[in-house]
Amino acid sequence: MFNQFQQVRVLALENNVIEKIEESTFDFLKDLLDLDLSYNNLPNVNGRLFENNKEMTSLSLAYNPLKQLPTDVFITMTKLASLDLQGLKIDNINNRMFQPLERLKFIYFSHFSYCQYAPRVPNCKPRSDGISSIHDLLEKQAFRVWVWIMALMCLLGNLVVFMCRNIIAEQSQMQSLIIRNLCVADFFMGIYLVIIGSQDISFRGDYNKHAYNWITSVGCEITGSIAMVSSEVSLMILCYMSIERFLYITRPFSHAVTIKGAIISMVIIWLVGLVLSLLPTMLSKEILGHFYGSNGVCFPLHIYHPFSNGWQYSASIMLGLNSVALIIITSCYIAMFVSIQTTRRKAKLKAKDISIAKRFFLIVITDAMCWVPIIVVKVCAMSNMYISVYQMSRSMSDARSDATADELSPNHKADPVSMISHDGKASTASTPKCLLLTTDK
Repeated sequence: MFNQFQQVRVLALENNVIEKIEESTFDFLKDLLDLDLSYNNLPNVNGRLFENNKEMTSLSLAYNPLKQLPTDVFITMTKLASLDLQGLKIDNINNRMFQPLERLKFIYFSHFSYCQYAPRVPNCKPRSDGISSIHDLLEKQAFRVWVWIMALMCLLGNLVVFMCRNIIAEQSQMQSLIIRNLCVADFFMGIYLVIIGSQDISFRGDYNKHAYNWITSVGCEITGSIAMVSSEVSLMILCYMSIERFLYITRPFSHAVTIKGAIISMVIIWLVGLVLSLLPTMLSKEILGHFYGSNGVCFPLHIYHPFSNGWQYSASIMLGLNSVALIIITSCYIAMFVSIQTTRRKAKLKAKDISIAKRFFLIVITDAMCWVPIIVVKVCAMSNMYISVYQMSRSMSDARSDATADELSPNHKADPVSMISHDGKASTASTPKCLLLTTDK
């Protein structure tokens, strides 16, 4: 097709509704430097399409309905400096795909998580997912500070309470048992936060180079499992406490939970929590993928990619089990306080029992309310709703990173894709284009 235009240096074919490109289409354009195939209808790309374009320095395949790319499609393009893959959901993305591109300086994806597959590329966009960036596991200073503050509070606070419950003799052994188990569950969350904080320090300034190895590692699975078992056991204990208090307040004469019954309940709760947290590590990666590696902090919320591998399991726990637990907790305490008001008039309930119920309410409600924002954000993500705080975080991050790059890197001004006039909207250019730029040898 282009055998009569062998001196072409720049070829712009964006917005031409191209649905298929033959393998030999660009074979005669051996001196081609810049090729733009964005905003077309290409469902696939032949693995040998760019085999003879060894001089190319800039390529854009952005905003095509491509679901996969041949692993060796870029193997001969060793001089490529800029690669634009925005708008593509690359199901088969892997490290091998970008290894031959030793001179690549700029790469553009739709998802921040794709950057981990191109760890040697200095400029990858998006630069952040709102939590991590290409430089740091925890992007913002506030995250780093609060991780350590919360870690110390979880560890020291729960350790003190646990020790006090063991040292000081109490009338209610059952209440003490429940509180001690809750302390242990929350203590594990402190361990999880210490691990994340430590990894952030370890990866500081170079996170993207280690991202893939970290999120696919056994260490990330263990870290995520610790967080999961802590969260689920804690919530189930709160649910148990709410039901037990509700029955005690509303049926003070007919309800009696023995210490043996409480111990059996705690054992069952821990076993269920362990099964829920360890099951993703035992199932095939083809089913759940790297379940705990959906983000750098190894917690499987699946917010950034709400329908990536394992989203069903994540949703069943975060939206299913946890939502049911919160509904039970809320219902129990509403019914409990209605009962308290009624019972007060009949004077059948001791003031001490009411005081204990209120104390338990404060413990339960402060812990349970931590899950409400998570559930709301999870629902928003799965509904493809706009999450303003999250998106604002990313936008501010990119803007700040751009400003920093302008000041520190003079080469930023020569970003090949930035110099191409695109406003980022697929509908702006409605007229098919074909731009050929040639130079005399």
